[in-house]
Amino acid sequence: MSKASTTLAAIVVAALALTGCSGTEDGATSASPAANDQQEKAATEPAEVATDEDAMHGHPLGTRTEPLEAGETAPLGRVWDVTLVSTEQATDEPGHEYAPDDVRTPADGQERLIATFEFTHAGQPDESEAPQKYMTTAFVGASGRTYQAGFEALPEDRKHFGDIGDLYGGATDSGEEATVVPADEIDGGAWRIEYHDPAASEPLAAHFSAKPTTD
Repeated sequence: MSKASTTLAAIVVAALALTGCSGTEDGATSASPAANDQQEKAATEPAEVATDEDAMHGHPLGTRTEPLEAGETAPLGRVWDVTLVSTEQATDEPGHEYAPDDVRTPADGQERLIATFEFTHAGQPDESEAPQKYMTTAFVGASGRTYQAGFEALPEDRKHFGDIGDLYGGATDSGEEATVVPADEIDGGAWRIEYHDPAASEPLAAHFSAKPTTD
């Protein structure tokens, strides 16, 4: 074999060796462009951090089966923060004078529940709205049956939340809601407050435990 042929063969062997080796100096193989992109994306995306509220409920508005407890606050849209202050059984107190007889005076096996809610306007200082303008309430019993709630079931000396006037951003006021339901619907029942935001396609619903906090 000629000297030129030997030199050419050596060049070919060296070239094949270089193309067949894709490793780095320390022996690790290099990552593909797609893998590099995924690594860069993971490095730049913030990690999700669970809040105490998420850990307790998994839902900031509560659900029928996992409602918020007294003292907890539900953010209803950008306007309202609603807090359940307490729930009491007040069967011995008569309902409103305009209430039907079975609501004014609960029958045997029924109970009058009265909930006190606190409403905070979370909007701007120059924005105003009354809580009852776009809110509706109901009681969902342990069986899943829904019962009407309203001022008729509330004793006349109590303040229904519908009597709260306009609140401006940052202002807070409280009011009550009441219902008359079978006693066996209370344990496992929940108060439901819906906010019918005119700018939203569906209402937001918050659920609060109906477990009495006062007798």
